[in-house]
Amino acid sequence: MSQSLPALFRHADGYRRQLTFTPTGVIAEETADNPDITQAIRAHAIEVSGFVDDGMPAMMRGMMGPH
Repeated sequence: MSQSLPALFRHADGYRRQLTFTPTGVIAEETADNPDITQAIRAHAIEVSGFVDDGMPAMMRGMMGPH
């Protein structure tokens, strides 16, 4: 479903994640020194935002690939 998540799993020790719980949700802050990992973090944030905004159709687009 995600094009970026496999890269983040492969390089899990190459970035830092801090979660902050708020009354209305959670803030996830991810940082990396490697620009390739930073790009994967940004790409994943876009994918997650699409899923939040569009729900299941966004996930299905991820599974089907870009068109």
